[in-house]
Amino acid sequence: LQQVRDALRDYLWPLTPGGVDGTGWPLGRTLSDQELEVAVARVEGVRTVTGVNLFRQGNDEEWHLIAPDPRTGQQKQPLQSWQLPELMKVLVIESEEGPPDNLDADDGRIPGGTPIPVIPEVC
Repeated sequence: LQQVRDALRDYLWPLTPGGVDGTGWPLGRTLSDQELEVAVARVEGVRTVTGVNLFRQGNDEEWHLIAPDPRTGQQKQPLQSWQLPELMKVLVIESEEGPPDNLDADDGRIPGGTPIPVIPEVC
C-alpha cells in the first residue's frame, strides 16, 4: 500500500521528479485515470490494476465520481490553469475478484472515505 501511495504521490508531484516527463506535474494539466493506472502498475509486486476512480468535490461538499467519457471509457478531469491534483487517500484492495460492489455506488460516492485524487475547488 505504501509503495502504491508513494508512486501516485511521486507521479502527481508538482516538482522534479514528478509528472509525466520527470519535470513536475504542470499546473492545469488534465488528469486521466489511465495515467494513474500505469503509475500504479509499475510498482513492484502489483500484478494487475483493475481500475482507478477519479473524484471531485461538489458544491454540496460530497465527493462525486467523475463520469467516464462514453466514447473512450476514460475518466478525465481538466484542471484550471492554476490547479494541481491533490492526493487525499489511497485505497488498495488485494483480491483476485476485484473491488467490492459498494465502492461504486449509484450516486458516485464512496462510503466511509475520501477518494483519490481529489480535485480541489479552490487552489
